Amino acid sequence: MDSLNLNAEELRDFRRVLDWSQQRMADELGVARNTINRMEKGHMAIEIRTALAVRYLAWHFNKIEKVTVIKPAPEHVNVQSTPERGDAEKQVALPLPEPKQDLPDPALSTAEQDLPDPALSTAEQAWAVYMPLLSDYKGHLQLMKRFLKFADYDGGYSYLFMLQLLERLAKMSEGPEHVPYEWTSTLALRDYARELYKANPQWH
Repeated sequence: MDSLNLNAEELRDFRRVLDWSQQRMADELGVARNTINRMEKGHMAIEIRTALAVRYLAWHFNKIEKVTVIKPAPEHVNVQSTPERGDAEKQVALPLPEPKQDLPDPALSTAEQDLPDPALSTAEQAWAVYMPLLSDYKGHLQLMKRFLKFADYDGGYSYLFMLQLLERLAKMSEGPEHVPYEWTSTLALRDYARELYKANPQWH
């Protein structure tokens, strides 16, 4: 099985580690709570793009947010129900390459071994995923230069958003010899990215 995939039990484990309700997980992924419920029961397949987003959330919140959050004692916890939200704009499928089969570190859990390198920027992490897919395209070096320049100039974009942006930029090309304008113009790429970001708050 591809190491990026999640099964129903693993999805439940990630949610329990995060100490989230199904509604919280649904809100973070931009889907309905019932979708999470069906995936955890094995009634709905967990696509790679969803598994990748879950792993990123686990890394982000468990490694960053939880060190500054003090949880109240159980007797003081008030659980408030929230209305189920509808599906936000669907994430497009991310054609992820096969990960390199490095020897696992026995000191790390399976989830930790598949997480993005926190030493890299979110743009560099996303580019590392797409580089093998774009390397045969004529303008991929121009795109890399402008993509990283735009990200460095604007800053603040999430890893999930950067993956979605690269997916759309990749699909602009009609073939290995075709170089879209957004690949050659930092200004055009930035304008496109800002519009995409503004229209999709679920990827922030």
